[in-house]
Amino acid sequence: MTAEAEEPKVEVPQPAPTPAIYRHAAKLLPAQALKSVLDAALPFLLATWFGKGGASDAFFLTQGLFLFVVSLLAGAFQDSAVVPVLSEVRSRKTPKEYDAVAGALVGWALVAGFAVGALFAAVAFGWFSWVRPLPAPFTGPRPVLMLLVPFALWAPLLALRASIGGILQARGALLATPLASALGTVLSAALLFGFHQRFGVVAIPSAQAAGEGVAALLAARYLLTTEGVPLRLSLARPEALRKLGRLVASEVLGAAVTRINPVVDQAFAATIAAVGAVSTMRYTNDLATVPTSVAQLALFPVLLVVLSRLAAEGDERTFSKVVHKAIVQVSAFTIVVGGVVWLVRRPLLRAVFFHGSMTELAVEDLIEVLPWALANAPPFALLLLLVRAHTALGNSRIMFPLGVFNAAVNLLGDSILVRFFGVRGILLSTATTHTAVVVVLYLLLQRTLRERRVPAQGHP
Repeated sequence: MTAEAEEPKVEVPQPAPTPAIYRHAAKLLPAQALKSVLDAALPFLLATWFGKGGASDAFFLTQGLFLFVVSLLAGAFQDSAVVPVLSEVRSRKTPKEYDAVAGALVGWALVAGFAVGALFAAVAFGWFSWVRPLPAPFTGPRPVLMLLVPFALWAPLLALRASIGGILQARGALLATPLASALGTVLSAALLFGFHQRFGVVAIPSAQAAGEGVAALLAARYLLTTEGVPLRLSLARPEALRKLGRLVASEVLGAAVTRINPVVDQAFAATIAAVGAVSTMRYTNDLATVPTSVAQLALFPVLLVVLSRLAAEGDERTFSKVVHKAIVQVSAFTIVVGGVVWLVRRPLLRAVFFHGSMTELAVEDLIEVLPWALANAPPFALLLLLVRAHTALGNSRIMFPLGVFNAAVNLLGDSILVRFFGVRGILLSTATTHTAVVVVLYLLLQRTLRERRVPAQGHP
């Protein structure tokens, strides 16, 4: 049996015709829409069951720091250099090498997940025990452990799901991960429905960790059975994995600086005298980023696969054409959807949030703040798009200095605007920062494409 016969056949988006990207994205849309709806519904359920106040603020601050840390893990594997590197290994049509790289990738992801989870829980426990105790219902060591131990278990499960998702994305199998994540979200919501009255906000991380575990297991089963990748876990370091490590290191450093912004934003919100300011910012951001999430889940995974192949083929002209078309369409989509949400924000927010523990005054506060959160949707979507374009070109070296620029502008904006506008000023700072980063990313992309064309023109 030849190597070509051993390699399972999968449907992979082809880079040539630009419309093919949107046909593949359309095929993904039902699954991604389901995941987006469920992910968007979960914060609304949290608002209904837990309201907003001191306990929810304390939880969201803790969760915000945790998500910042583990987002670096997830970002290292999905929509990252994993796609072009594994695509290159697969193109050599050596299944044994591919399987070894995939197994080592997941093995090291689990090691990183356990290390990050344990470190986060230990540091947070020390901080909350001896430096700044949490408010009720977290008073005492036992409630704090009930809050932090699930976070420690959540991290390796998330790393497992993200690494398998990265392998599936590189193979063009883009449906499995969103469907698995959607089922995991359903489980989390069901667990919270059953236990929120008994345990309060302490139940949230346990329920979400359980959902992450289900998503990871379902994605692994798909990779093993449908894709035929044996997934023999190891801690080997093949050359392809070392190359991937060098590329991902730059991406993670940049993401570490950039993704600290939500934590910084929440810290500034916590300084506002109004109780529930952190929760207000969280709920409005969750609603405002729904259109961006749809584009991120349905279009961007296909786009990264296609752009990676165009970059490998040296077709800078088509690469530029695909990117510019995506910029126009993503901008139009986020602006139109954001405008509709702005027009119907009052009945929409009352229908979504005015339940359970949410008071009418709390909902009115969300209605006033939402337009400021919506202003961030278009620049944030374009930022995510352009980052993937640079990732496809292997231009990861810019991520760390760009992350420093991003964090510095956001910190400056927060410190100034929060004094005049409160939570609204923090949201305005975020939108302004993302707009500045988009401009820089676009200019750097044009320069990189020009530099890549010069050698090609010199060798007709």
